[in-house]
Amino acid sequence: MEAAARSHPDDAKVQGQLGYAYERAGQYQQAVDTLTRAINLSPNDAKVYYTRGYAFGQLGRQREAIDDCTKAIDLDPKNAAPYLVRGYGYQRLTQHEKAIKDFNSAILLSPRDPYAYFNRGYAYAQMGLSLRAINDFTEAIKLDPSDANTLTNRAYNYATLGQHQQVIDDCSKAIGIDPKLAQAYYLRAQAYDALGKKELAAPDRQKAQELGYKPSPATSKQ
Repeated sequence: MEAAARSHPDDAKVQGQLGYAYERAGQYQQAVDTLTRAINLSPNDAKVYYTRGYAFGQLGRQREAIDDCTKAIDLDPKNAAPYLVRGYGYQRLTQHEKAIKDFNSAILLSPRDPYAYFNRGYAYAQMGLSLRAINDFTEAIKLDPSDANTLTNRAYNYATLGQHQQVIDDCSKAIGIDPKLAQAYYLRAQAYDALGKKELAAPDRQKAQELGYKPSPATSKQ
């Protein structure tokens, strides 16, 4: 692909394909540079903009990510992807209401995408709206029941409401999927403690420590 791009430096499609390959490989700066060349050659491709926007976001350049996704939405307003990426950018800037608005749009356009529900749930959680967060995480779990991170995030929000048995249930499922998910052990230990089950809490807390867990808020994903 790189050889093709070198031999076709004025071909926007070839440059775009190379940029997508860099993005998939996690080579985000190379993706930005290559997709910028593609945009300079052909400035009306929505996918190029939101893919560069995603790469900007992964580099911590959220404002540029938001600008690229806004351009992509202008070019293709019926595509859910740029709303998701822009919403993630707003979320990283703690502009949660704007993030929720974009995730709402993504869900309307792609109602079976678990990531849209997950990220909207995370935004609600950051605003202290645990019940709404739980509802969104529940929908994400219905769509992808194998995602241990979503189960752990729902457990985190159950914990804020003092629903300790639900925390235990979700964390046990998450651990069954990913036995190295340290936060799930930590949350389950806290729930056991709250229910007076110290003998069950101790091994979970030890396991969380062995896995290097340090208490922190749940994290978002794209």
